[in-house]
Amino acid sequence: MSTRTLQSPALDLLAADLTSEVKLSFRPLTQADTIPMAKLHAEAYRDSGSSASGQLKLFWEGAYGPLLDAATLGAWHDDRLVGVVIVLERAPDEWCSDGDCDTPFIADLFVDPEYRRQGVASALIMKASAAVSHLGCEALTLQLDIAAAPEAMQLYDALGFSTS
Repeated sequence: MSTRTLQSPALDLLAADLTSEVKLSFRPLTQADTIPMAKLHAEAYRDSGSSASGQLKLFWEGAYGPLLDAATLGAWHDDRLVGVVIVLERAPDEWCSDGDCDTPFIADLFVDPEYRRQGVASALIMKASAAVSHLGCEALTLQLDIAAAPEAMQLYDALGFSTS
């Protein structure tokens, strides 16, 4: 199985070059952002977007557990949503394959294909990490299918994440 649980280094040690090739602004996302998030999801994952809207609404309805509102962020270039990170208080039990479920959990991260490799994902992870650290947490975790997303593994390697 190529799915692995990854954990960040201590959040105060998480290092990345936040220089982005585009000028971004960041803000916490709300349920009111579901439509632009679904459109971005459709572009990022090349899906229809119709199922994404329902799936994204489930996060705000608590279907996967409580969201960490301060760490669930959008990256905006001008008025365009170009990246999203969704962070839960902890991994849902069904997503917790190895028992390490008690740290904030990155449920999803996606970036507009036109904005990839420009620092958007790194900046989102760093901003989410800062929000999580401010809440007194020491790490972030996520699950990743390495075979399906080798480029994502490169990102997390560069940020110092390791398999737990």
